[in-house]
Parts: sequence; C-alpha cells; structure tokens
Amino acid sequence: MQDLSDSPVAILSQNHSGNEEQLLIQGKELIYRLDRFQLGHDEPVFTWDFAFCQKAYISLPGWLNGSSKTLELNSSNIEVHSVAEARQLYRSTPNDLQGRSWEEVINRLDEDDSTFTPAQLAFMEGLAACHLTEVSYARAEIYPVDILESSLIDSGEWRITVTSCKNEDSEALSKSLVLDAPAVRLEKVLSRNDGDIETLNWSLVSSSLLAKEDNGEVILTYQDCSADEDGQLTYVFTSTQAIPYYKQYFIAPNSLQASFRQLSRRARALDTLGTHVELIESISNPQKSAYKTQDSVIEDSSFKMLDGSKQDALQNILKIMPLFLVQGPPGVGKTHLVTTLVKQIFEKEPDSRVLLSAQSHATVQHLYHEIEKTELSSSKSDTLIIRCSKQDNDDDSALSDADAKAKDFLEKLISSKLFENSTSHRLKTRILEMSQGHRSNR
Repeated sequence: MQDLSDSPVAILSQNHSGNEEQLLIQGKELIYRLDRFQLGHDEPVFTWDFAFCQKAYISLPGWLNGSSKTLELNSSNIEVHSVAEARQLYRSTPNDLQGRSWEEVINRLDEDDSTFTPAQLAFMEGLAACHLTEVSYARAEIYPVDILESSLIDSGEWRITVTSCKNEDSEALSKSLVLDAPAVRLEKVLSRNDGDIETLNWSLVSSSLLAKEDNGEVILTYQDCSADEDGQLTYVFTSTQAIPYYKQYFIAPNSLQASFRQLSRRARALDTLGTHVELIESISNPQKSAYKTQDSVIEDSSFKMLDGSKQDALQNILKIMPLFLVQGPPGVGKTHLVTTLVKQIFEKEPDSRVLLSAQSHATVQHLYHEIEKTELSSSKSDTLIIRCSKQDNDDDSALSDADAKAKDFLEKLISSKLFENSTSHRLKTRILEMSQGHRSNR
C-alpha cells in the first residue's frame, strides 16, 4: 500500500472516551485507526495477529494528546489483506503469523514512556522553545483595533476607520516579550509609511492567533492617519470587501501570511522529527553519530574545477555518514559543490534517489537549473530529474513536470517488448488507464 510505504508511524493514545488505549498508524496521507481482528462472522473471538481498519482520518484526530506514544515501523513488515484473505491465512498458515502480531508493537510502545534520552529531550525542547518564541513574535504583529466607521465610497470601495484598543492577551504578550504596547508599535509602523508594500497592505482578522479565517481575510489598503481632539489616533483604510461581523477585530501586515506558512511548515517538521530518534541523535550529537565509509571521490573534470577546500569538503561528504554540514557565505561556490556531489552519486550508483531541498523556492529553482546544465539532463543520461517546487502559490508546473515525465515513461513502457509480451491483461489495462487517464491516476 503506497500510503504506508515510507516508514509509517504507530501511535498509541487514549481514545476519545479516555477509557482505553487506541492504536493508529500515520501514513503519508492518512491516519488509520486499528482494532483487533474478528476471526469469524459468528465468532466473538478477536486477535491482534491481524489489525482491522474500518476508519481513517485525513488529519490527526483532536482527541490525541501530548502523552501519545509513537514508534516508527518498517514498511516491508506491513501487508494489506481483505477480511476474507486474513481469515483464510489465519486458518491455513497460523505458524507464519508467529512473531508478527500487532500486540508486539503495542508492547514496544508500552515498554518505555520516555522515548528520548535526557540529551535528546533537551535538544527537542530547545527547538520547541525557539519555535514558540518565533510564533510569539509573529503573533505580536497582530494588533487589536476597534472599527469606528465603515462606509461605501464613490469608487465602489469601502472606507474603514479604525483605532487601537486594549486587548488583555495582546498586552500580556507584548509585556512578556519586552515590547512596547500594541498601540505604540502600530503607530510606529504606520507613521513611518513610505509607500512600502509591507505597511500598505493589511489583513482584517477575528483573532490574534496565527490561523486562517474561515471565510478568508479582508484585505485592507492603508491610506492615512489623524488624531482627534483628545489625541486619539485613527487610521483610515480602504477595501474592496465589506466588513464582516467579528466579536473582536485585529489587523495584521499582509506579509505575516508568509511567516504563518513558514511557521506551519516548521511545526510539521518538528512533529515529524519527534518520531525519528536516530535523526535527532545525528543532529544533536553529530560527532558521536558520525562514521566513515569506504566511498572515494571520482576525480573527474568537475571535481578538478573545485578549489582545494571544496575538494576536501566533497571527499568528507562522501566518506562521512549520516550527516555532514558545509557552511559558507553566498557566492563561494556551494551550488557548484552540490551539483558535483549529485553527479558523483549518480556516476557511482545510477539507481540512487536524491532529494534537494532549501528554505525558499528560489534556491531550489536555482539548484534545479544548475543541475539541468550538467550531463545528467542530456539525452544520453537515464537520470530522471523532477522539479517539485513552485515558482509561486499559483504555479502548478511542478505537478505538470512530474506528470509529464511519468506519462513519458508509461508511453515508453507501452511501446516496449516487455509490455507486448506480458500475459497479464489486468496489469496491461491498468498501465493503459494510468497513461490515458487523469494525472491523479499516475
């Protein structure tokens, strides 16, 4: 099953009623709820020799709590059968099921509540603390306001006048971060307006939390500020949308949406890291985890184009596992080092798989284009290079790139002798459906 093909994670937690433990498996797309398997239609006998799934979630259910225990599973040990197949296997080959019970997974999850060593726990807590600090600073850029006026003007836009107001949570957050009060900071941001898009474009939201609005944010364009007779500052915005009713109003720089997406990705990365103890050990204690291999460098023309320090770095990257870090300022040749490394990997092992990632789409695009310039993308090369990153939020060419190359491979397979000589009508039909159907089939 494709969804469970990449190190799925077993989760043991109290169920929604809180009266017993529930086993789940988290795959790449879905979370599967597992229960004991009933051996027969009329037999009230249940076993963990098989796990029965009758429900799946598209996201982690809300009743999971922080005390849930997790365990990474080996994908090759998981088989998927129909109910009838499972019952037949249990009757015909019960000995083959020994040592493969889900009860052993549950026992391993129950063995030790402390998944991490003290050092690993301190490392994860440090990452979490850094992340929460960044979340707090981002939240501090969401300012509470009162709507004084909202009126439709001749241009068909809405003119909205707001003023800062007190909000207990926002004030407490500012104090804890040793920042000025929200009203003071909002005045500083808007009074320095010099046409910068960051100060011009704002979002009107209903909460100081970094979360998407159910009906989408109302986009505001800053126009002017003024003070009344009592010295209270008011700010004028325009919008193409009418103001919805909220119990409380907040405004945030529209640029904060990018920070929200980045912080959301980081939170997901931290959640995933928490299930990979070996990776945590490699990052938190790289010297202890490192070991040398017998791999050597191919001293080809691209290697000789590197200066001495990068040649040494390339040799160490190939020889030291599982992690090696190279640091350097922009413009010193790190990209060329990466492209040379990728070439070396595929020259030694043509069936290798390499994932290149970066903090920004632009960096990934740059790497992609640099590798495309190498002989790896030539017509003589069998290397498959797929662009998975987007140019922007509306760009779906990354999906198109993967789909076009998948379709090309399928068409080559269909025109091959292997396909022609196959006696499996079912398999050939499936391949044709993949080639001719919607890209979701591929």
